[in-house]
Amino acid sequence: LSIVESDPLPSGEAWEAQPELNPPNRQDETDAVGAETETLVTVSDVLLRIWTAGVIVTGLWLMGVNLRFASKLKKTRCALADFDCKIPVYVSEVVETPCLIGLFRPAIYVTPDAAAESGVLRHAVEHELTHLRHGDHIWSLLRGVCILIHWYNPLVWWAADLSRNDAELAAL
Repeated sequence: LSIVESDPLPSGEAWEAQPELNPPNRQDETDAVGAETETLVTVSDVLLRIWTAGVIVTGLWLMGVNLRFASKLKKTRCALADFDCKIPVYVSEVVETPCLIGLFRPAIYVTPDAAAESGVLRHAVEHELTHLRHGDHIWSLLRGVCILIHWYNPLVWWAADLSRNDAELAAL
């Protein structure tokens, strides 16, 4: 006795009519549904747009704060002509403590109180020159870039603050 088994795979027309067996047809159906709605928004698209908006807002905020501060400094600064230093030293009432400002042409800004006493002025300028030797003005820019890219991460903001504190301690 012999048993004839039927072919488990359907013939040509039956194969094309069954999308679960025919992946290309199933993809065509998926594309047709997508074309009908015309708006396939994925979670990654939404997250990318949120991240981009955060980068733009954070970048504008960082740029605005720094440009406003630099503008105030330029309006209120007065050069210390009799002080011998390899970079310009200015006195400004805008700064709360002596600081090093500038990426390409760095300058030292001191408070009027620091400029009034020669010992304090000498110490403040040496402190800021140490920042310059360590490249802290460049590290400050890199901290800003890290904050810009990772604006959503509080640990990056904290790390940037710790890095700034470490730069201050290293310049003592």
